Amino acid sequence: MKIRMKFSVGQDQMEAAKSMIATTIHKKEYEIEQETYKELVIVYEPHWFREFDNILQELKRTDQTCSIEILDNSVIKLLSGR
Repeated sequence: MKIRMKFSVGQDQMEAAKSMIATTIHKKEYEIEQETYKELVIVYEPHWFREFDNILQELKRTDQTCSIEILDNSVIKLLSGR
């Protein structure tokens, strides 16, 4: 099973966030750009959560608006025909 998470960061932090999480994500679902922040929805293996939390803490040193939100903790690929 995989986990779906929303990663929200300030506009100027997104590129740094992407480079930090590039090796840990299974799939990027979409990216939303708002006026003051960006959201990245990703799917990843559960054992990477601690790494995401560490990345979040590092990003919060310069931008307190950064956050992560678990959207679904049981993402599975459904087989066709079921």
